[in-house]
Amino acid sequence: IKTIANFIKKRKDSYDGEKRVELQEHTTMSDMDAVVDAKALIKTAFEWGHPGIAITDHGVVQAFPAANHALNPKDYKDVQEIVKGGKGQSLDVASVVFDIETTGFDKENDKIIEIGAVKVVNGEITDRYSTFINPKVPIPARIEELTHISDEMVMDFPEIDVILPQFLEFCKDCVLVAHNASFDTGFIRNKAEKLGLSFDFTIVDTVGMARILLPELSKYKLNIVAKELGISLENHHRAVDDAGATAEIYVKFLQMLKEQGITTLAGIRENAKLSAD
Repeated sequence: IKTIANFIKKRKDSYDGEKRVELQEHTTMSDMDAVVDAKALIKTAFEWGHPGIAITDHGVVQAFPAANHALNPKDYKDVQEIVKGGKGQSLDVASVVFDIETTGFDKENDKIIEIGAVKVVNGEITDRYSTFINPKVPIPARIEELTHISDEMVMDFPEIDVILPQFLEFCKDCVLVAHNASFDTGFIRNKAEKLGLSFDFTIVDTVGMARILLPELSKYKLNIVAKELGISLENHHRAVDDAGATAEIYVKFLQMLKEQGITTLAGIRENAKLSAD
């Protein structure tokens, strides 16, 4: 018996322009619907020069461990970025910690009904901003039940075209901070673009910070993180209260980072240690 040379020709993506990102791929964890292994899938996409890939198995996340260890984490993007758009700022940079309430989860079609914000300078809370916004549509019953915000509460307030410029002025020269920041900043960015307003901010996500600084927690919802740090959150799902609690969390996180010798926003990702577990 003599071993012959490998005759298999590997497929390649020879396109020299911007590579695609496949946003719906299934692995062997999608029962009866796929035969590709998660590691092989990611390795192939990486070899083809694709910047990322989305695994969307049917209602399960069992492929995550294999996918997470398929490549060096530096090779592929981490969707839980802690700091986006950093510009070399120190941890003491002026920050606006904010939260919004909306009529739904679709940033394109749903409306913002409340903005609550707290300004943090040098680790101290220095200013607050809070307002309702008239969405010009009825607030869905499920949202009213969750937030306790009714049509009557918002109907006398200005619309987004008046409120948003005021809020962005409040945020001027500051870093934006939020818990699960992609949701809140996604709405603000979308509405700003529709109104022709500039939105160029560094964004910090306290969920990502919590994963690094409180690794013993199994969940990182705002109320759970607040309870772990001994911070009061009496009216959860109200923007002004959630923003205040998030600001207190952020201040404590900044102190914890400084105790680790981290002095810049960029240093959070570069130096903060996340356990293997």
